[in-house]
Amino acid sequence: MATNPEDIEAARRQGKAEAEALAEHAPDDPILRVAWADGIGDADHVRDAVSRARTAGASWKDIGDALGISHHTARNRFNPSGYEGQRRYRERKKQGGEM
Repeated sequence: MATNPEDIEAARRQGKAEAEALAEHAPDDPILRVAWADGIGDADHVRDAVSRARTAGASWKDIGDALGISHHTARNRFNPSGYEGQRRYRERKKQGGEM
C-alpha cells in the first residue's frame, strides 16, 4: 500500500497540532506534569516534562517516583550528560586513573 507524500505530511501536521493542543491541558506542577506525560506515553512529552521539572528544581528522586522508576534510572535516562559522564568514569577506572 503506497501512501502519497502529501497525505503523510498532512498527518504529521495534524499529529503535531493535536499534541500541542493536548499539552495545553497538562498540570502546572512540574512533578504532576511528568506523571501526566508518562501516562500519555509520548517520549517527547516526557522528555519535555522532565526538563521542565529539573529547571524548576525537582530532584531526580521526585522525577523517578513520578515515572515509577528509580532516581538512578531517571537520571541516566534523562540527564543529557549522564551517560557520557558515566562512560568517562568507567574508562578512567579501567585505566587506573584517579576518581
